[in-house]
Amino acid sequence: SLVSISDAAEKIFALENATKAQRTAAAKHQFEALQALIGSGVPDLPARAERFATQAKELGLKELIRPTEGLTLQIKIATTSSPQEFTAAIAMVEEFLAGGSIGPQEAMLANSAAQAAEQMQRRGMPADEVATAIETLAGPLTSSRVPQIASLGEQLLGKARRLGLVGKPMEIHGVTWDGKPLDMSQFDGKVVLVDFWATWCGPCIAEMPNIRANYDKYHDQGFDVIAISIDTKLDALNQYVQTEQVPWTVVADRHAKTPASKQMATYYGVNAIPCTILIGRDENVVSLSARGK
Repeated sequence: SLVSISDAAEKIFALENATKAQRTAAAKHQFEALQALIGSGVPDLPARAERFATQAKELGLKELIRPTEGLTLQIKIATTSSPQEFTAAIAMVEEFLAGGSIGPQEAMLANSAAQAAEQMQRRGMPADEVATAIETLAGPLTSSRVPQIASLGEQLLGKARRLGLVGKPMEIHGVTWDGKPLDMSQFDGKVVLVDFWATWCGPCIAEMPNIRANYDKYHDQGFDVIAISIDTKLDALNQYVQTEQVPWTVVADRHAKTPASKQMATYYGVNAIPCTILIGRDENVVSLSARGK
């Protein structure tokens, strides 16, 4: 098991007659084991990571010192439950990211921390604190020369933007499924459900009957829907809209007329669908998770 591998590595570290090659090999196995154990519920995982970080320094394994520090922080983020401890852990992650180059592991750490921050918001952590934390985590990534890392940074900035929307207006633009510019003036004074979805997304399609029921019931009273599709195959989207006779506005977020930098899913960091946001008559966001009946 992974725990057994971790135990064996610690025993090798403790051997006085172990060679550097043996300890280096054990360290690599330990790193892989601890990384795989994240989220497994092993109670002493944080302590194991702390010991490993110390051992890497004592053994002079320079190539593993920063990776083990990052791993320790990733585990700390994953196992912290209180908002106070989480805020302190986020500050440590921010300091770590600012203290060296940004590679794949650092990007993974920032992403994990941002996901954990979103979970903490659901547990009651203030939205503005969460949004600020994620925005700070994204900063070092956006300046990376590696396109994938820079793209992740932009995604995290979008997540921060979305999580801070409640009580504020939501900027929406794009092109409808039939190639027309989205006219937001038609929604003035209405309650609007913004639904990020796709035709290939099972849960999204399962949610459609609830959306249609509410649309049919409340449309005459000023309720409307903007369905933002992230479909890349526009033929599938067009077929669905016409076959199902969708009565509300459908935006094709990946339409050729929309630059990648202007896509709403990227702008709001939407990486899981369906994602439904409710806007009140005053044009301010009311809820970031308006699903169900």
